[in-house]
Amino acid sequence: MLTEQEMLAVAEKYMVFRSRDNMTLVVIDQFTERKPYGNIYTYDSKKVYGNFEP
Repeated sequence: MLTEQEMLAVAEKYMVFRSRDNMTLVVIDQFTERKPYGNIYTYDSKKVYGNFEP
């Protein structure tokens, strides 16, 4: 089983794969769902998330 840090590293690698030249993706930690079988990460562009206020 993967640790929390290893799961986040996998998610970050996926975001790099999905990013475009002019768009950077970030994990929105407050929306991360922690399940017994793993985490479900929510991500969005840094530009959009920068304007987000919970």
